[in-house]
Amino acid sequence: MLSQAQTPIVADSSVLLGFAAIGQTDLLKIVAAEVWVPPGVVAEVTAKDYPPNRILRDALTSGTILKSVDLPASAAGLVSRYGAMLGRGESEAIALAHLRKLTVLLDDLAARRLATSEGVAFVGSLGVLVACKNAGVIPRVRPLVEALVEAGRFFGPVLLRDFYRSQNEA
Repeated sequence: MLSQAQTPIVADSSVLLGFAAIGQTDLLKIVAAEVWVPPGVVAEVTAKDYPPNRILRDALTSGTILKSVDLPASAAGLVSRYGAMLGRGESEAIALAHLRKLTVLLDDLAARRLATSEGVAFVGSLGVLVACKNAGVIPRVRPLVEALVEAGRFFGPVLLRDFYRSQNEA
C-alpha cells in the first residue's frame, strides 16, 4: 500500500498538523519522497502561530519533505465540485491527488468518503504509523497514537481498540 516511498503523496492539513503537534513530521518520509501541499492546505497550516503551524511553516520553507505545489488549471472544476461538500484544503488535496493519480493523506471521514467515490487512494495518520512500524522506524504505534490524541486528534474508541489489536498492541 505505502511501499512506494519514491512517489509523492498529497496532504490535507489534518495529518500534517497532527504529526507536527507531536514533533514527528519526519515520519512522513517513510511514506513519500515528497509531501505535496496545495495552496489551500498551505493557507490552513500556516494561518496561525502555534508551535505545529511554525513547524510546518519552517518545513515548507526548507522544502526538505513538504513541498508547496500549485494546482493545475484543470483542477478548478474538481475543486469547485468538491468544495460543495468539503473545505478548500481538502478539496484541493483530493483534486490534486485525483489528477496526478497519487495517494492523499486524509483523516476526515467526509473527505475519505469523497476520495473513495472519486477513486482516489488515501491514507490517514494511523496508516502512516503502521507504515513506519512495518519499516522498523518505530517499535510500537500506541505511544504515538496516544500523543496524537493528547495533542487533540480524535479517533473513535472502537477504531482505536480494533487498530491496537491489528497491531498486536491491545
